[in-house]
Amino acid sequence: MEWNSFEESSKEYPESIAEKSIEGFSKATKGLAELKIIELSDMARLSSKVSGDFLFEIRLISQHIGDYSLKVMTFGYDIELNPIYYILDDVIYHELFQEKQEYGKSMVCENGEEFNKLLRNVYKSTKFKDTVAGLMKIARKRVIEF
Repeated sequence: MEWNSFEESSKEYPESIAEKSIEGFSKATKGLAELKIIELSDMARLSSKVSGDFLFEIRLISQHIGDYSLKVMTFGYDIELNPIYYILDDVIYHELFQEKQEYGKSMVCENGEEFNKLLRNVYKSTKFKDTVAGLMKIARKRVIEF
């Protein structure tokens, strides 16, 4: 059999889209809060409700508050890079879609543009903004005390 040549996909990695979406966040919170993108371990992937061969979480944290984190989103994709499957924080999901998120059911963004739009809407949600504001206040208190 004769093979034609193959070309590498020009699609952007979903985690790169997520990384770009969080650029400048730490500066906007004066270093009191951070968004981290964490690749899930093999063990964590086994228990995840999100489909995909490559799985990640976006977590809101503060280096000043040791054990607190908000899992904003879990997302994943297969080798084709699209679609992107995700599960949001329940309150953020309800705010964006005006319905309860079905437990264990991941939603779908068909491409990177849809995923980027979803991320922007998540960061504009009242739940996200209120959580960031509270996290900053508590973190600032801890910075002053220490």
